[in-house]
Amino acid sequence: MELVIVIAVIAVLAAVLIPTFANITERANESNDTQLVRNLNTALLVDGESHETMQDALEAVRESGYDVAKINASATNSEILWDSANDVFCYKNGDEIKYIPESSLAVANPEPYQFWQISDSVSDTYSTYLYNYTGNGVIENLTTGLDVGEETGITEITYDRSTATDAREVTIRTNGGELNINAANDVVNHYGAASIVDITAIDTESFHEFGNVSWFRIVTGHVVLESDSNVLSMCIQAVNNEVKANITKHENAFVKDYKTFQGDKKASSVLVNGETVVITDLPISQAAFGKDNEIVLTGGVAETSGVQFLKLSEACRNATAGGTVKLLQDIYLTSVLQVQKELTIDLNGYGIYSNIESGIASGDITNSDINKSAMILVSSKDGNLTVVDSSPDKTGVIDIQEGNEGFAITVHGNEQTGGGRAKLTIEAGTIIGNMHSVFVGYGELIVNGGTFRIYTDDSSEYVSINCEDTRFAARTATVSITGGRFYKFDPTKSAEAGNPSFVAEGYEVLPEDSDGYFEVVKSN
Repeated sequence: MELVIVIAVIAVLAAVLIPTFANITERANESNDTQLVRNLNTALLVDGESHETMQDALEAVRESGYDVAKINASATNSEILWDSANDVFCYKNGDEIKYIPESSLAVANPEPYQFWQISDSVSDTYSTYLYNYTGNGVIENLTTGLDVGEETGITEITYDRSTATDAREVTIRTNGGELNINAANDVVNHYGAASIVDITAIDTESFHEFGNVSWFRIVTGHVVLESDSNVLSMCIQAVNNEVKANITKHENAFVKDYKTFQGDKKASSVLVNGETVVITDLPISQAAFGKDNEIVLTGGVAETSGVQFLKLSEACRNATAGGTVKLLQDIYLTSVLQVQKELTIDLNGYGIYSNIESGIASGDITNSDINKSAMILVSSKDGNLTVVDSSPDKTGVIDIQEGNEGFAITVHGNEQTGGGRAKLTIEAGTIIGNMHSVFVGYGELIVNGGTFRIYTDDSSEYVSINCEDTRFAARTATVSITGGRFYKFDPTKSAEAGNPSFVAEGYEVLPEDSDGYFEVVKSN
């Protein structure tokens, strides 16, 4: 009986105390959450900037030690949100949203979609900052704002409020992929990068482009290209032969060209800043054109003019004549990279390698299929490539990889075009070929620096630089060397008839060093 009484007393005490302890724990969690929100807002104030996207806000508080993983509410049924209307963090506890401190609220009653939550999936109520996303990469029927954050697997986003009667202004930040917009009453602010932006309808208050877009189509509405935005092709689609789109282009915004669809969708002109701009037909399909230029905000392999691309060939094709393409990581080519305009490639400490599986460098320069003789082909009379390396240690490489036949780079302009020859200038980098590092079929090679070697076990065939014999004799294939290091190859003794020197006047070759390299230096 005494034992039963003791157990009963313990049960009564537990029934009374456990909820009390739970309440104490919950209040402690709420207190911790409140302090976290206070600290986040202090970090935003210290930053002193206006944060247009949640990524901006998160980068600001990261400086104070708060990364995305740390911005979690501890209390039950609670959440930390970012209020984009007031540019502050706030605390949602149950159904109540608290501002900490209360003075941080400057705009009364933000709409629900103006609050941003950190989530692994998209919300219909709040705007979403994606974190630890586990979906299939396609986000359909988006009706609120979206920031993809650091996620790289989002391939397609569709913002569709075509049936909505109200109006809202949302922000969407992408990192590559396709963005589709159909919202005649809404205003959309786009940040980041997209391979395709396809606007069926947008309000006259407009779609504001702050980022980089490869292919941009507008059917109905107004587009504002904000300062420092980049659009490679702006395509205007007419409706019943009538253009229902117009464009405002701010200073420092860049549009490479204006296009239109052929056939009944054709538009002959569009208003840009109130003035008529004549546009030309787009010769290829929407899907092929857009997806052939995949650009991203981060994670690209190369960039030009601040725009990152997923393929080196796309970066080179979209670079302006005389522009620079900078490598951002090692690249493995699956097809020949052709250069047919003036272009600089900055290796930036990375490498361009041949994908052995593709066999792109197989074949012989004497064969009619010149495109299979090298990794990089500088062709046509306008081809003019300069290779540099801005990395501190100059560790950039162009490497055919052992097992491939051919050359790392070939210079071969079209002899029938006339009016000039292809040209290659190498300032830095290690250039590794098989038969030769660089072969000049028709054109000009200037070597001012770099290291050159080839894959061979036959010491009698160490010829890293070479020309086509008859064209060298005719001076339509030339080499001039003022610097660089050459493994087992003395450039004063070329492989041409009579072994003429490739070294420019006023320069000389140092004796072979202990590593087997000849170095070209300026004469004393």
